[in-house]
Amino acid sequence: MTLSQLLYILSICRIMLTYPVCGVLVMIASLTNEISPLTLVVMSLERYVAVCYPLRHATIITIRNTGVAITVVWAFCSLNVLIRVVLL
Repeated sequence: MTLSQLLYILSICRIMLTYPVCGVLVMIASLTNEISPLTLVVMSLERYVAVCYPLRHATIITIRNTGVAITVVWAFCSLNVLIRVVLL
């Protein structure tokens, strides 16, 4: 949200950025825009396991599994953004 506010203020003030700086800012904004819904999906899956399998929740949802899930979400979204940059 901070990055989108920064981009908005830069556009309102008509501050000209170099192309690489603008590209990096837009790429990060796009990445966070895509990561947010996928993170909510992963969080809802964790809650589903907690409600439907309360006795096995501690064995299914571990710190390692949570780290893997976050890494997969970031990698999937980063790959999508990087493909856009390469095609650009």
